[in-house]
Amino acid sequence: MKLITLALGAVVALSGFGATPIEYLDENGQTKTCTDYTVVTNAMATFEDGQWYVVTGAVERGTIAVNGAAHLILCDGAKLSVENPGDDYAGVNVSELSSLAIYGQTAGTGALIA
Repeated sequence: MKLITLALGAVVALSGFGATPIEYLDENGQTKTCTDYTVVTNAMATFEDGQWYVVTGAVERGTIAVNGAAHLILCDGAKLSVENPGDDYAGVNVSELSSLAIYGQTAGTGALIA
């Protein structure tokens, strides 16, 4: 099992389901705001094309599939764990011609473990 931790940018406000604007750092280190997003839960199995997803706490999944170009914001202090011992396909599965852009907040304490 491999442990991968990504420490990225920062998000200022935590939210419910897209109700509160979330700040994040883009690929150039510039602060941006996202207002239309879905909060990631343990039950979520797919990230869809053109959608934004936000991890605000501790989320554990065996697998997340990415279909299309999706965006993920890891809030400061949040952790998305996508692992399932014994499952060769556990983790973040990005299908062919798809992509997942991962952003963080200013403290850079969000983590993705796969």
